[in-house]
Amino acid sequence: MEVMYEQCPWNEEHVRQIYRNLASELIDGEWRNFPTLPRDVGAYRVFANRTFQAIYSRKKHSLFQELLCLEPPDSEDDAEWDLLKERGVYHVSSSFAKTFRTMLPVDNTAAILRENSMDIVDMGTFMRGEAFFRTLTTDNLGLAMRKLTFVENLCMAANIRAYTASDKYWDELGGTLPGTLGSFARDIEAGRKLKGEPKRREPLPAHVENGVAWLGHSAPPLPPKDQKP
Repeated sequence: MEVMYEQCPWNEEHVRQIYRNLASELIDGEWRNFPTLPRDVGAYRVFANRTFQAIYSRKKHSLFQELLCLEPPDSEDDAEWDLLKERGVYHVSSSFAKTFRTMLPVDNTAAILRENSMDIVDMGTFMRGEAFFRTLTTDNLGLAMRKLTFVENLCMAANIRAYTASDKYWDELGGTLPGTLGSFARDIEAGRKLKGEPKRREPLPAHVENGVAWLGHSAPPLPPKDQKP
């Protein structure tokens, strides 16, 4: 179960500039449905004349309903979060908590983060940072949001280092590329075999858990509804 959760301090002019399809009159504390959405369902409200909330999901599952009943954390952040409920654990992430997938495991870093209810998760094509908790309360959600800021900063620092290394590589390559490219072009034109092994595809590794098989490096699929994890 996954939702997109958005929250910001209530400033009507600012909010209406972001959300163009709100009702003309808003009653404090009353949830309203968004009239048209690219996703299936969405709702919004003003809470205590201090916070604006918006929730989106593919369908109205239990996590969506839980958030409708939850008082929002008292926060000055104006942001979006991805909330996921999986096997009784709530995970909070965001678009800023993403970085390049590493070639080697980051088990030591992940273990330290998990001791503090945070994590860096291998998603197959990228790494996702998150904070997590087991009971959905206003305080727990607010704490997870603050912890996620720490993980976001780690991911952004990793991205900066990766971009810097990439920029340096391509810049330095400009000094050696003419000679390398000239040799490559001459080999191609002469029909000479290029150095290195031929290209070869490898099958994805197969995994089995809870009687379910899947391919690749992503997390295992959830067990059937009638099967306990």
